[in-house]
Amino acid sequence: MPGWTLSTLVHGRGHRTGVGETYARAMQRWRMIRRDKRLQGLHLDPDALAAVLEEHYYAFDSIPGDGRDAMVVCGILQYYVDPLGFGDNLPKAQVVASALWKVNIDLRTRIEAVARLFPRLEFQPPKE
Repeated sequence: MPGWTLSTLVHGRGHRTGVGETYARAMQRWRMIRRDKRLQGLHLDPDALAAVLEEHYYAFDSIPGDGRDAMVVCGILQYYVDPLGFGDNLPKAQVVASALWKVNIDLRTRIEAVARLFPRLEFQPPKE
């Protein structure tokens, strides 16, 4: 099942070689982003998150493997926890998807792919 495999990679239960290392490095970057002082106190603000993510885009891009895939998958699925799925974290996952959509057009097909794998995400691209 793709959801279980991706969740395993995102939450660091996969091997630390190859793809597992790519996702581990992406999650380190996401932890840094979540601690960013500019995001503290902002409740589910996709514009503020997008501004911070733009600064980190090239750091994700430089991660060996496909850092852009890992940026999207880890960003959204950090809020997916087996066996609950997104649960109460669904709004956070949706905000991340919306923020990523604004960062770079190259990420959009990746966001759409994650949304197809996880229909509960109910992602709707933000109006431009």
